[in-house]
Amino acid sequence: MDMKKLMKQAQQMQKMMEEMDEKMKETIIDVSVGGGMVTVKMNGKYDVVDIKISEEILKNEEPNIVMDLLKSAFNEAKNKVEQLNKEEMGKLTGGFGLPGNLGF
Repeated sequence: MDMKKLMKQAQQMQKMMEEMDEKMKETIIDVSVGGGMVTVKMNGKYDVVDIKISEEILKNEEPNIVMDLLKSAFNEAKNKVEQLNKEEMGKLTGGFGLPGNLGF
């Protein structure tokens, strides 16, 4: 294999990974559970950017129910971000003949 071609592909891949990283920071996943009682917004880098808990649930529900809803919202947001990352990585690696899931 041509070493210059391989180095150029590696540089292209690095640039594309940096662009994808920026895109994922800006991409927001919005998850609502409990009929909208708890909302979590997470970016594509797994950073929680916003949490909303309705006053109604804080006044009327047991703390354990609120914690369960929060866990559910965080887990759903994490799963959606994982799926988004897999899709984006698949797009990125598709042109290089690499597998879509490289452990990211």
